[in-house]
Amino acid sequence: KVKSFYVSEREINVVMKGGQTRRTYFKIYNNGTEKLNFTIEINDLREYITITNKEFSLNRNESKEIELIITSPEKLGVYTTALVIEGDRIKKEIPFIINVETAEKLFDVKLEIPQRYRVVKAGGNIIAKVSISNLGERGAVDVILSYILKDLDDNIILRESEIVAVDTTASSLKEIYIPDIAPGQYIIVTEVSYKDTVNSASSMITVVEELRINNILIYNIL
Repeated sequence: KVKSFYVSEREINVVMKGGQTRRTYFKIYNNGTEKLNFTIEINDLREYITITNKEFSLNRNESKEIELIITSPEKLGVYTTALVIEGDRIKKEIPFIINVETAEKLFDVKLEIPQRYRVVKAGGNIIAKVSISNLGERGAVDVILSYILKDLDDNIILRESEIVAVDTTASSLKEIYIPDIAPGQYIIVTEVSYKDTVNSASSMITVVEELRINNILIYNIL
């Protein structure tokens, strides 16, 4: 007898304008041999996220699509929480990120965490690659580029900012120190602020106690 399930999404990451409402979907699959009874809860931000199917059952080889209704917070910024999915005592947490931007999109922001840095030991460093495209301003302008580390309870663990000149495009390669924090999933946020506008991008990393590559213990990845 095998009890097992998987979720179609590794994380849920939505970009919205303040006060906007939208729907997003994911699927849960029972890939074990036994019937599972499921519950879905949200860690935080319950006032912004509605789960349409909180309790249900799946027989072996069955799947179910889950609809989430999201109402964006009015305040600009990136909000983080987690969906907690439990099937007969098997528990999985799916990071949930809401990026709230201004209605006027002056800059397009892209964030890439290279694969080798997506799993990091506390006290180590990661590399963040940021690309910024100027969509609305003529000529070079100075923007505030912020790097933020958040947990899945919407807490800011660290924040660093710098001034970046953007003409048509700009790119930045940033080394970010990960402090001595508990193992788990965290969110890296890059935020571009200019005048009254904010545009952002975000990505998940996993902090571990130890790193193993080919069963060799690694303490420092840089």
